[in-house]
Amino acid sequence: MARPLLLSLLPCAACAAPPAGDAPLVLLLSLDTTRADALACTAAPDAVDVAPRLRALAAEGSCFTRAWSSSSTTLSAHATVMTGLDAHGHGVVRNGSPVDPAAPRLAARFVAEGWHTAAAVGSYALEREMGLDQGFAAYEDHGGWRGLFGLYEVSADTVTDSALALLDARPAGKPTLLFAHYYDVHMPWDSAPDRIRGRFVDLADPWRGDRAGIGQITADAKAGRLDPAHQARARGHYLAELAWVDEQVGRLLDGLAARGLDDDLLVVVFADHGETFDEEPARPYSHGPDVDVPILHVPLFIAGRGRLALPAGAPKVDPEQARLQDLGTTLLQLSGLGGALGSGVDLSEPWRGAPLDRPPNFAEATKPIEQTRADAWPNLPLERAVVSDGHLLTRAPYLGTADALFVAAPGQAPVDDPARAAALGALLSAWDAAAPGHRAVELDGGTQAALEALGYLEPSAP
Repeated sequence: MARPLLLSLLPCAACAAPPAGDAPLVLLLSLDTTRADALACTAAPDAVDVAPRLRALAAEGSCFTRAWSSSSTTLSAHATVMTGLDAHGHGVVRNGSPVDPAAPRLAARFVAEGWHTAAAVGSYALEREMGLDQGFAAYEDHGGWRGLFGLYEVSADTVTDSALALLDARPAGKPTLLFAHYYDVHMPWDSAPDRIRGRFVDLADPWRGDRAGIGQITADAKAGRLDPAHQARARGHYLAELAWVDEQVGRLLDGLAARGLDDDLLVVVFADHGETFDEEPARPYSHGPDVDVPILHVPLFIAGRGRLALPAGAPKVDPEQARLQDLGTTLLQLSGLGGALGSGVDLSEPWRGAPLDRPPNFAEATKPIEQTRADAWPNLPLERAVVSDGHLLTRAPYLGTADALFVAAPGQAPVDDPARAAALGALLSAWDAAAPGHRAVELDGGTQAALEALGYLEPSAP
């Protein structure tokens, strides 16, 4: 993605003398579309050195090896983090479907305790009109850029500039919650500069990770003719985007240090969902239609310093099941605010020696749109999943297939265990039965155009 000219007209967030840090800071970092095998303690061998700043941060704190998302798309998964509810609770059907205004908000809980709140997001999918801004005193979604340039996403350096500028504008002496959302790893893979991309791919190769290039390898994968060399170059372009985000996250962390804001600091890093490469031949290089392991298994780690240091019992690697739905409650506890958000649980309880029941993780796909219902919760015909006790059960009524049971781990090996399948199937059926009624998704022309530009809708979609 070319860096817009407008950036040169913005004030330099790292140039002015910043205010000294005098209050705790909670930093919530979202890495859109980042697979678990690309980062930190769950990274595959070819990704270990891709993101050194994020990897060092994970090593400083506690990293979850079995963290699960609630959705295959950006807005719904982020709504789960910000409300502590799954899709049935927060009401997001798909991108472009606003969060239920009555749902609780993490930012509002911080505000009620006297904290300042600010957010810098990198994609139109999280524009303020979708309702995630509720509770944030400042919410920079770069909406004005759309009118000037028709941009629906901004690059990682812009997100970092915006986040630092928001910190510099915060009220002095107030503890602060900052949410920063980096979108670059989401396709198209064309944000990273060549100095980074050259570490992962041959720059002389004419193939690029733009929409045309990804469309080409998608067609090849569906036709069964995807060359292994092309598989490797696609992953290379993908990892280059993560390396670019890592550099910019590092610049953000350096900016915190320059401002004296890293002494009493709590950082949570998560991905909203992953990405399917060529694991599913019918739907390669995508997310939206599937809730398989490459989509639901996400990186998640937490690090704390000073007054926000993690409890003494926090392990370097936490192998227990964790849900994005639990992040809000965990943040409230680790920040000293207490209470719960939505129906999330406190993942840090075992670190203090308390037992914790691990609730099942429910998730749903948001595509194909033409298969959704108009007389009930729209996504009931689509693929859904429940993850519990190391197993994943999927159900996709629109495909006419039976429930399928797998190991909830990379490779997603099938499991022949009728009793376990029946138990998980009953959990999923109960979740389906409790789904809310129909919720219409009516898009104005601007939102429709934006979601098409981001690849979430086909031009002919309703």
